[in-house]
Amino acid sequence: CVACPAGNTCNGGSDSPQPCDTGLYQPNTGSTSCMQTQPGFFTNQRGSTTPFACPAGSYQPYSQQAFCYGAPKGRFQQQSGKSFLCATCCGWAATQNNNNVNPVNCTGSTPYAWPNSGDGCISSPTSCSRAATCAQAADGTCRECFFKLRDEEFGG
Repeated sequence: CVACPAGNTCNGGSDSPQPCDTGLYQPNTGSTSCMQTQPGFFTNQRGSTTPFACPAGSYQPYSQQAFCYGAPKGRFQQQSGKSFLCATCCGWAATQNNNNVNPVNCTGSTPYAWPNSGDGCISSPTSCSRAATCAQAADGTCRECFFKLRDEEFGG
């Protein structure tokens, strides 16, 4: 007997291994089922043996997925493997120019930005109170005036 290879499932009625579909994986040999990727992770190839973490600047709120969503304008994600996004505070912007990984501190001739700004920094004053910092906590949670976005806010 040959053990069913990792990345595949085998059942008693089949002579050939069946590769795990995208969004699924199997790290062990001899398995009869595949495991679902968890939120924040994905597998984009059949027969995967391990899930991949969504890279910084992206997120995945669902399990069993083959891709990650890129952070839209005004939102950012500094860490990999996350299922949510953070929103920028007043005086900070998150744009596609920096892949929505790190928010930009508005300074110089354009020192202002609205909260959740995806349009970048502006020269006109805003009516919000500028935040001193704009970064995620070491544990990945959004700080201060940030909030976690739910998947339904992005049509998910």
